[in-house]
Amino acid sequence: LLDRYATGYTDRNAKLIQEAWPSVHPDQIKKIRDFLKNFKSVKMNLRIVNVVPAGNRVTVDCTQKLSYDLNGKEQTSVSQLTLYVVKRDGGWLIDFIPNS
Repeated sequence: LLDRYATGYTDRNAKLIQEAWPSVHPDQIKKIRDFLKNFKSVKMNLRIVNVVPAGNRVTVDCTQKLSYDLNGKEQTSVSQLTLYVVKRDGGWLIDFIPNS
């Protein structure tokens, strides 16, 4: 699931992001699309720091490394990210990402 989400950024494909996170708000997916359009290349890596299961839900804390080409120069940001993941129809989906 996290690989699918990160691949959406790396492939600059908002549809892949939305497939991993179907409950994303339309305003947020528009921001993501705009972000992806503004850069020649984007690369996202997620490293799991902690996982807390609670029934059919899981809280996943990650370190997110986002690299992108800005005017020919690679920029990188590293931040902490929490994803709330839920099991639906036999598969895992992102339900909520606070402050995203």
